[in-house]
Amino acid sequence: MSNPRRLENRNAIVTGSSSGLGAAISLALSSHGASIFCIDLYPTPRNAINSNTNRADDIHNRTRDQSGTHERIRQLGSEATYHKADVTRARDIELAIRACVAKYKRVDIMVNNAGISVESTHLRPLRCHETSEEDFDRTLAINTKGMFLGCNGTPSYCASKGAAVMLTKQIALDYAGDLIHCNALFPGFLQTSMTQNL
Repeated sequence: MSNPRRLENRNAIVTGSSSGLGAAISLALSSHGASIFCIDLYPTPRNAINSNTNRADDIHNRTRDQSGTHERIRQLGSEATYHKADVTRARDIELAIRACVAKYKRVDIMVNNAGISVESTHLRPLRCHETSEEDFDRTLAINTKGMFLGCNGTPSYCASKGAAVMLTKQIALDYAGDLIHCNALFPGFLQTSMTQNL
């Protein structure tokens, strides 16, 4: 039989903890005994729909009638703290981790959950050539750079190549109906000037 409190005396940082998957992860970890250090831009959940635009297009559009994840965890009898931080800013993440260590003495679990889907803010899915550079940059900043900053030291080369593979797959899907093919080639490790010091 598994121990329902197997994370007792463990401390978890969860980014993007105020809504969606981040809130669910925070609640699940706390139900197993972990203390949760909730990081998000706002303590309360996002509204699913912006009443002014009738679209889910604003990460700053928050509910006013729902408790924050950290408050819900406390109401359930577990320990949680909210800390405001922007995962795209190295200094914010550094200060958040320091604040977690100051409060809980260490970090045992890091959940780099914060993410956005700019595609969901449009009335229909956009193909690659229709996506603005601003939307692309914002998505990568939160979804990829935010994870990198949370795991400072993660090799950026491998992360960028993983992103390139997924972008290739998306382009292939976007233009398959136009009979345009897009593929990624994986030559493996090659001895070149780029790899001479590896």
